[in-house]
Amino acid sequence: MLGFLITALFGALLATAGATILRRVWPGVDPAEGVGLGALLGLGFVGWVTFFLGLVPGGIGWVWVPWLVALLGTGWAFRAGSPLNLWRFRRPADREVLFPAIIALLMLIGVINALAPSDSTDWDTLAYHLAVPKVWLAQGLASPIPFIHHSHFPFAVDNLYLWGSQWGGESGAKGFTWLFTVAGVMVIFGAVRRRWGVDTAPWATLAWAGAPIILWQSGSGYIDVAHGLFAGMAAVYLAERVTSTADNLSKTAPWIVIGALLGLAVGSKYTGLQTAALLAPLALIFGARRQGIALTLKGAAVVLALTAVIGFPWYIRNAVVAKNPVYPFFYERLGGANWDDWRASIYRDEQQTFGVGRTATGRDLNALPSAVLGLGYQPGRYINPNQTQGGGFPMGAIGAVLALAWPLWLTTGRSRRQPDALFLAIWVGLAFSMWYLLSQQARYIAALAPALVWLVAGLSQASSWRKVVPWLVVPQALITLALLYTVQTQTQLPVVLGRVDVKSYREARVPFARAAAEINRLGPATHVALFDEVFGYLLDVPYFWGNPGHGTFLPYDRLDSGRSWAESLKTQGITHVYVNLQYTTGADRDRWVQAMGLAEGGAWTAEERARMDRDPNLKWKRLLAEAAREHAMIIVPVNLRSGLLFQLQ
Repeated sequence: MLGFLITALFGALLATAGATILRRVWPGVDPAEGVGLGALLGLGFVGWVTFFLGLVPGGIGWVWVPWLVALLGTGWAFRAGSPLNLWRFRRPADREVLFPAIIALLMLIGVINALAPSDSTDWDTLAYHLAVPKVWLAQGLASPIPFIHHSHFPFAVDNLYLWGSQWGGESGAKGFTWLFTVAGVMVIFGAVRRRWGVDTAPWATLAWAGAPIILWQSGSGYIDVAHGLFAGMAAVYLAERVTSTADNLSKTAPWIVIGALLGLAVGSKYTGLQTAALLAPLALIFGARRQGIALTLKGAAVVLALTAVIGFPWYIRNAVVAKNPVYPFFYERLGGANWDDWRASIYRDEQQTFGVGRTATGRDLNALPSAVLGLGYQPGRYINPNQTQGGGFPMGAIGAVLALAWPLWLTTGRSRRQPDALFLAIWVGLAFSMWYLLSQQARYIAALAPALVWLVAGLSQASSWRKVVPWLVVPQALITLALLYTVQTQTQLPVVLGRVDVKSYREARVPFARAAAEINRLGPATHVALFDEVFGYLLDVPYFWGNPGHGTFLPYDRLDSGRSWAESLKTQGITHVYVNLQYTTGADRDRWVQAMGLAEGGAWTAEERARMDRDPNLKWKRLLAEAAREHAMIIVPVNLRSGLLFQLQ
C-alpha cells in the first residue's frame, strides 16, 4: 500500500507542475484537460530522462532524481501562481452524480489491481514489464538483456517501473499505470468538454474508461493505456489543429504539445512508428486545405523534431547495439544481432496467431467485419495465452461502444460539420486495417481508443443519437465493472485486505511461484536457465530464458549431445536448469520423463532423435533429456509441482 501511495503522490506533484507549465504554453486548455495532460507529459518526461540515466553505471539507482524533477517543477508552479486551484473541481449537482460515482468505482478496481500481486493473467507484467527493470536494477545498468528481446523495445513508460520498484516494490511500479489511467480520464473529459460541451464529456469519458481492455490494464504492469493515450491524444490534437482555420488555432493544442505526445508514443512502443507514419500524410492533406501548405509544414517540422528527440534514443541504441533500430522486427530486411531467420519466423508467426481470418498466404479480407465484432464477442482470440483456441483472458475486448463508434459515426453524415472527427475516422480506418493485417492483438487498439471516443462525442451531437449514447455507454461501463470484478477483483480482494498472505496467493495463481521460492533458497551464487518458463521476475537470482526461440546464445544448431548442451550452458555461467512441464502434457510428457531416466522407459530411439532434430523447438527437449540421463546434470529433490529442477555437474 505504501509504495502505491508514494507513486500516487509523485504523480500528483508532476501533474501540478505539468499543468502549470501547460497553461503558459496553451492558455485555452480546459482545466481538467490541463491536469491530465500535465500528468501524461510529466510522467513521459521522467521516463525519457531515465533512458539517459540508464546509460550511467548506477544511474538507475539515483532515486532522488525523479523526486528532484517533481519537487523543482512543483516549486516553480507555486512561484508562478496558485497551483492548488488546479485541484478544485466544481461539485456535481444531484443529477450529475452518476458519472463521478461510476468513474470512482472503475478507478477503485485499478487500485485493487495495483495492490494485488500479479498472477498469470497479468502475463507480460511478470514476463518482462517488471522483469526487465528488476534485472537492470540488479546489474546497475539499463542495457539490453540478450535473452529478453523486449528489453530493446522503447521504454519511456517501462522506465518508470525502475523508480516505482525501488520506492514501493510491485505496487509502487504498477501504480504508474493507475496514474496514467486517472490522467486519461481527466484529459479525455477536459478535451471533450472543451470541444463538444459539458453535456457530452461524461459519456465520452465513460466510453473510454469503461472499455474492458482499458479497465483491466489499469493497475497492471502493461503499458498500453499509457501508450494509447500518447498516440491517441496526439492524433486527436493533430486532427483539431490541422482542421481549424488560422483564426482558431489558439484554441487548439500547440504543435509542441502534439510533438511531445507523438514522441512519447514512438518512445514507448514500436507501434508508435505506425501512428506517426499514418498521421503525417493525413495532417499534410487536411492542413494544406484548411491553412495552407506553408503553415502546415512549419508545424510539421516542430512535430517531427520533437518526435525524433524524444522517441529516437531507443532506436539509435538498437542500431548501435543490435544492428537493427527496431530489433528484432524486420530481421529479413534489417538483420540484427543474436537473431536469425528461424527465430524471426517464430516471432512473426506468433504475432499472426491473434484474431481471425488467417490463411496460408496472409489474411482473408472477408473476415474483416468479424474482426471488428470479434473484439466484443470473442475477445479470447485477441489476447494471450492460448489465443488460437480463444482461451485468452476475457477482458481483451474493447467493448461494444468503441467497437461500434466508427461505423455508427459514418451513418450520421456529419463529416463536413466535424472535420476533426472525419480526420480521425480516416485514421482509425487505416490504422485498424494495418492492425488486422499485421497482428490482431486487442491491446494495440488502446491507441485508437481516444479517437474512437472522439467519434462517440461526435455521434452524440446528432439529434437521433443524443439521448441514445448514455444508454449505450453506462451499461457498457457497468458490464465491464461486473465482469472484471467476477473474473479478477473478487480473487484479489482477500490478499489486498490481508486475509490471504501474498505467498499463498501467488503460489495458487502462478504455478512457477513455488519453484521460484525453492530456487531463491539456493543462494546468490545460483544462475538458473529457464525452459518453457518466462516468469523470471519471481526470482532473486540471475537467470536466463534457455529456449532456442529467445536468441542464438546457445548454439543449438551445432549441439548434438546432452553433455555438449550442458557444457554450453556452463559457459554461460549456468549452475541450474529448471524445466516447466505444464506445456508438455499426456503421453509426450511421460515419454520425455522416461528419456530423462526419471521413470521406467528407455532413452530416445534413433527415429525419435531424427524427428526431434528436424525441429529446433523439439531438439532442445532431446538434448535436455540426454543431459539428465547421462548425469551431466542431476535432479534437485524438491517438490516444485510445475516442473523439475536440475543442477549441472
